[in-house]
Amino acid sequence: MLGEETTVTVLPLSGVGRGLAYRVDEKLSGQVQVGSLVRIPLGRRSELGVVVRLGDDGQFERKRMKHLYGLEQPFPVVREDGIRLAEWMAGYYSCGMEQVLEVMIPRAVRRGMRQKEERFLALEQVPEAEELEQLARRAPQQHRVVSFLSQQAIRKAWARGLLLKRLKVSATVLDGLVEKGLLKETREAAERVAYGDGTGDLEQISTHGFTLTEEQAAAARQIQSSLEAGGFGVHLLHGVTGSGKTEVYIQAIR
Repeated sequence: MLGEETTVTVLPLSGVGRGLAYRVDEKLSGQVQVGSLVRIPLGRRSELGVVVRLGDDGQFERKRMKHLYGLEQPFPVVREDGIRLAEWMAGYYSCGMEQVLEVMIPRAVRRGMRQKEERFLALEQVPEAEELEQLARRAPQQHRVVSFLSQQAIRKAWARGLLLKRLKVSATVLDGLVEKGLLKETREAAERVAYGDGTGDLEQISTHGFTLTEEQAAAARQIQSSLEAGGFGVHLLHGVTGSGKTEVYIQAIR
């Protein structure tokens, strides 16, 4: 985290090929972290970049540095160890680090998709009998919503979408009750669940082992010998689909 106004090193995602130093306003200094996706001035353009370092290398005068335009996401889009991994991959594969980061960061996140929020409504106060009568005469749809919520045994917040579907009222009905102070609206971050389509739980993993063939066992022994010797080594398994290459790796990992 940053405290007072300071500097950061940002790697533009537009292919500049190196980190650039920017100043951070005090209003953003407590939010910008390593891995944050930020919008920066680059020439006459506005570009996206990832903060790869807090501070700068001291090559530029601070007063000549430009300020960040803003923070694109409220959370770091890459962790610090991810930044280190990206640096290693860029060197190992002889490519630009921004190319690695673009693969690491989902396109939806880079395009500014915010965290999904769900809206909830709760009865702020139970109207008096006279007020309920007036509501029934003037706004029967609103009266139906208030009556439904006040009759619930447990006072709780209901998902806005669920109320709309269950009571078959329009969104303007709920908005009107919020404006009158009868309903209170809150927002909560909704977790995005991967493979939440009902099929994820159907996946089954085999728990019994496999007996390697003679060739597979020989390959696994070579990989294991390299692991025991330490250092860095490369092994290439050649075989058609379904020939058991993955099983060789699994045996070596075990």
